[in-house]
Amino acid sequence: MGNLTQTTLPKSQDQKPKVPGSMSDKKPFQLGGQALVEGVMMRSPRFVGAAVRRADGSIETRIEEFNSIFKTHKWLNIPFLRGTIALVEMLILGSRYLKWSSDLAMQDIENAPAKSTTSPYEPKN
Repeated sequence: MGNLTQTTLPKSQDQKPKVPGSMSDKKPFQLGGQALVEGVMMRSPRFVGAAVRRADGSIETRIEEFNSIFKTHKWLNIPFLRGTIALVEMLILGSRYLKWSSDLAMQDIENAPAKSTTSPYEPKN
């Protein structure tokens, strides 16, 4: 038969074999997001971006740099306090982008030609 080689496994967690290009060589990928009106918002540690579909089919995008309060005030990095402040920070950011996307949707509704003044759910006489 052919040549067989034996591979020995590491005895401790500190001696894991390194695979080039594996996730163990890189920093964890941090990305999160939320749904908007006809779009999506994504946040990374340094940037916030959003894409919203307009009524004409085009996509409007918005990208801005994001500086968390934790970068300027290191003393806020206490475990329970950090979670509470991060929640409030994301509520404010998400609300701002949700308002932006809903304003775009309202502009599209206001600029759309009027189709009918009667509701399809009203009983017909």
